[in-house]
Amino acid sequence: MKKTLLLGLICLTAYVPAIAQWDIVPNNLTENVVDVVASDTTELFVVGSNGSIYNSEDAGHTFQLTYDATTDDKMKAFCSNTNIITRYACGENGKVLEYTPSGWVEYTTPIANRLNDIYYVGELIGYAVGENGTIIKTSDGGSNWNIVQSPTTQWLTSVYAFDQNNVKIVGDGGLVISTTNGGDSWSQTTIPGDWWLGSVWLNSPTTGWLSGTEGKLYQINAEGYIEYPTETTNGIVSLNIPFSNYGHGVGDNGYITRWNGVNWEAQVSPTTNWLNSVTSYYNSDNKSSVANMYSYACGENGTILSSTELVTGINNPTGPSKRINLCPNPASDNAFLVGLKENEKASVLISTVNGLIVANMQLEYPLNVAIPVAELSNGIYIVTIKTSRGFFAEKLLVKH
Repeated sequence: MKKTLLLGLICLTAYVPAIAQWDIVPNNLTENVVDVVASDTTELFVVGSNGSIYNSEDAGHTFQLTYDATTDDKMKAFCSNTNIITRYACGENGKVLEYTPSGWVEYTTPIANRLNDIYYVGELIGYAVGENGTIIKTSDGGSNWNIVQSPTTQWLTSVYAFDQNNVKIVGDGGLVISTTNGGDSWSQTTIPGDWWLGSVWLNSPTTGWLSGTEGKLYQINAEGYIEYPTETTNGIVSLNIPFSNYGHGVGDNGYITRWNGVNWEAQVSPTTNWLNSVTSYYNSDNKSSVANMYSYACGENGTILSSTELVTGINNPTGPSKRINLCPNPASDNAFLVGLKENEKASVLISTVNGLIVANMQLEYPLNVAIPVAELSNGIYIVTIKTSRGFFAEKLLVKH
C-alpha cells in the first residue's frame, strides 16, 4: 500500500543520497502483517493476517489492538490519504472502516465481496476494489458507497487515484483498467506474460509504475507499459513512490528495491521473510529541497522493517500535487495552508461535522496562511478551502 503526508514541496534537481540502511524493528507481533501505513514519524497502523488492526506509537516496537476482526469481517488493506488523521481500511464482505478519535467507524457498502485495496483522493472521493472485478466509489467521504460498473470479473488487487477523474486499477492476468472520467467509462489492457500485478502508483495522470511477478516492474508512459529490467525474480507486491525521483518496492524473500529517479537499485535487506507492504512518511516545508524520510515495511512472522534518511534535491511529490493541505494536523494553536501558490488567495470556512459554521476567513500566500484554532473546542472540523483552482475539503482535528 501506499500512503504519505504531502507537505507542499518544490521541484528542484533530482538527487537522492547514498543507499540507506534497513533495520529489523523488534516488536510484539507474531502473526503475518499484510499492510502498514505511517501517519507520522513514529505512529504506525498495521493489518494482521487474521484481519485485526494494530497501532504503534513508538515506531513499531509496541503494538496495541485497535480493531478485533471476526471471521467474517477480516480487514485486508489500508489507505492513508494526504490528511494525517484520516485512515481507511477495507476487507471481507465489503467492509470499509475509517479511523477516528473515537475508534474505527464502519461504513455500509452495497456489496458483500472481498475488498483488496482502497484509496482516497482528499477527504471526499474514494475507490475500493476487490474480487470478481468489484469497484465501489464514494463521493462524500464514505457515508455512501456506490457500485461502479466494472469492465471485468477478474480479481482486482490494487487501485491508485491520482485525482477524482484519473484512476488506474490492476489485477490478475496482467490486467490494467483505467478511467479518465471518474469511473463513467474504462479502458482495459493486459500485459502479456504476467499472470498477476500486485501494485500500481501514479506520478501523474499518465505516468507511473506497476509491479508484478518474477521481479517485473512496468513504467507507465505515453507509449504504454514498458517493462523495466531488474536483477531479481522475486515478486514485487507493493510500491511506495512519494517523489517522482524517490521510492521503494518490496516483495518475496525480503526483497527491497529503491527508485532514484533514474534506476531501481536493490537494497540490502535484513530479512528473508516475505514483505507484503511498504509505506513512508516525510516532512519538509514549502521552501526546502530537503525532506526527512521515514520508511517502513512489513511481512510474515510479525516482520517490521524501518529506514530513516535525509533526502536532498527532492522532486515534486507524486499524487495530486495541486491539492491544498493542512499542517500540522492535529493542531492546537494554528493550522497552516500548505500548497498555495505565490499571491494565491483562499477563502476558508470551518464547520463542525454537523454543518455548524464556526469560523470563516480570507488568506493569501505568503502574507497569511495561518488558521487560528486555539479558541475551538477539541474535535473534528471540516475545513472548506476555495481558491481560483476550485474547492478543497479537509478534515482537521483540534486537540489542545
